[in-house]
Amino acid sequence: MACSEIGDLFRTRMVYPEFLPKGILVPQQMEKDILGKLIDVVASGKYNEPVVMYILVEIRKLTEQGQVNNCNRILFMADWVVHYKLDRKPTKLLLEKLENDISRSDHGKAIIDLVSFQELRVELINFFKSHGINTAKLRVNWRQFSTALVDIISDCPLENEQGRVITKFQVKRSGRNYEYSAQVVPGSLAHLGSEFKNIAGLTGTLLAMS
Repeated sequence: MACSEIGDLFRTRMVYPEFLPKGILVPQQMEKDILGKLIDVVASGKYNEPVVMYILVEIRKLTEQGQVNNCNRILFMADWVVHYKLDRKPTKLLLEKLENDISRSDHGKAIIDLVSFQELRVELINFFKSHGINTAKLRVNWRQFSTALVDIISDCPLENEQGRVITKFQVKRSGRNYEYSAQVVPGSLAHLGSEFKNIAGLTGTLLAMS
C-alpha cells in the first residue's frame, strides 16, 4: 500500500487531532481509548504496513498536544510515513543533525544513524512501558515491524527546500536491500575534499534484509 494511500486513509478517519485548537490537550477519555487500542494492536504481534502506520500515528496523537520527552525518533517516523515534506520541530532538529553530521564525517554513517531503527525501538519500548503496554511481542517481532516501516517510507521521498545540504532524501528496495539516495546542494560538501566539490547526490545501503 502506497504511503499516500495510507496517509489519506488515516486523515479521512481523523487520526490526526489537527481539528483541535492549538494548545488543547488530548482529552483523558480520548487518551484512554487510544491506549486501549494500542494495547491490543501491539500485543497482536502482527506488524504489517497499516498496523505500523496506525501505531506511529496513534502515539503521535497522544504526544502532539502536550509536552514531548524522548520521542523525537518516533515523531520523526510518524511525520515521514504520512508527509512528503518535513516541517515539524522534531523532524527539523533531526534533519539539522543529519546535515551537521554529514558536513563533518562519513555520510553513510550519518544517514544510518538518522534512520536508526535501534533508537526507534528503544523509544517505542520505553513509551509503551510508561503507559503499561506489554512489549514482549514487539521485541520478538521487531524485524517484522522495521521491515514494514521501511516498506512504507520507501514510497515517501522527503523534500526539504530549505536544506543547507540535502534537498531530497529517498529510500528504495533493491533486491534484499534498501538503498538510500539524497540530492545534495551543489558545493555544500566541498570542504570535505575535492571528490565532494561537485557532488550532486549521495547513495548507499540502508538496511540489508535477511
